[in-house]
Amino acid sequence: MRTIIIFLAVMLAQTAAYGQADDLLDRAAQACLSIRQAVAERSADNVMLGMEKLEELPFSNLTLTDVDTGGEASLRGHLQYDTQYLDSLLLCDMDMSLIQVDGPFVLRNQKAKILYTHRAVKAQSAVTYSIRAQGRQSLVVVSENGRTLNLHVNDKANGRKLSDASPGGKELCRLDWTVEKPSTIDITIENKAQTDTSFIIISN
Repeated sequence: MRTIIIFLAVMLAQTAAYGQADDLLDRAAQACLSIRQAVAERSADNVMLGMEKLEELPFSNLTLTDVDTGGEASLRGHLQYDTQYLDSLLLCDMDMSLIQVDGPFVLRNQKAKILYTHRAVKAQSAVTYSIRAQGRQSLVVVSENGRTLNLHVNDKANGRKLSDASPGGKELCRLDWTVEKPSTIDITIENKAQTDTSFIIISN
């Protein structure tokens, strides 16, 4: 009986943790979409509202391993969903070309429950990175305004290939699944636009 109670307690704790992570990813995705729209509309007020939503989230840096990055582009002149970058964007009167940055901004929070990073990919190209994972895994990818992407995942150890994609690409892609045994996860971002685009990857 004691073993059953302990097992149930562990399962309830895991379920609660997964629920909290899902909520944080949902909030992060919505914050990015609101900023994406605000930048497209050149609305400084709405960019600031989106920044407030980002500041409420416990983000830290997501470390990626390069697998196939021949299609990678520079982040200079492209949107990043990061409060430091957005501060600079507002100071530059919403002109991304004036922000002199080639790499991703990095935010570190010791209590972080969700991870993120920015990258850019050339027009009509794809890039692949990898992470190590086990257990419940969620990935969210949001493109910059005016561009669309597709997300493909290869969970190597578990023999699973997953995609969130459409012929014309999507502004937001999301995949949720269980990594049954420790695995290297290949993450491929496919740019469907005719121009280079930046994107954010968010992970639990």
